[in-house]
Order: sequence, then structure tokens, then C-alpha cells
Amino acid sequence: MIKGVLIQALQLLSLVFYWAIIVRIVIEWVYPRAQGRRDFWGILYNLTYRATEPIIQPIRRLLPDFGGLDISPLITIFLISFISRMLISLLSR
Repeated sequence: MIKGVLIQALQLLSLVFYWAIIVRIVIEWVYPRAQGRRDFWGILYNLTYRATEPIIQPIRRLLPDFGGLDISPLITIFLISFISRMLISLLSR
């Protein structure tokens, strides 16, 4: 019973972070000046930035410079997926 609740919570948490990172990436591409704005896109960007930056920043520091291309959100998505699958696998036993 508790394992099932933990698995569902872990799945939900990883899904929320996955979509928060995707929304942040899309807003950065489509509306690059959203940071600091007080409209809908600015508020949404600031929310997703605050939620995801503590996870993305350490990964960004470990990566070499790719000439302005930031792949740290993509690597973060892969890591979240990998870690959540590993934990779900361990909890399912």
C-alpha cells in the first residue's frame, strides 16, 4: 500500500518537473524576454524558472561550453527519467 503511494508520488513529481522544464524551454525560445515581465508569459516563466533552476544549475556547471547551446535542461530531463525509473523499479520489488 505505502509502496504504491510512493510510486505514484514519484511518478507525479517526475512528470511535473518534466513538463516544467519543457514549458521553460518553449517560453525561452518563443518569448525570450519573458524574464522579469509581469504578463502571463513572464509569470509562467518565472514560476518554471524558480522550480527548475535548482536542478538544472548544477548540471549546467558540470557541462563544457557548447558555444551558446545549453543542453542542461535536456540532460536534466534524462536524469529525472532515469532516476525515477530506477527508484520505481526498486520500490516495485
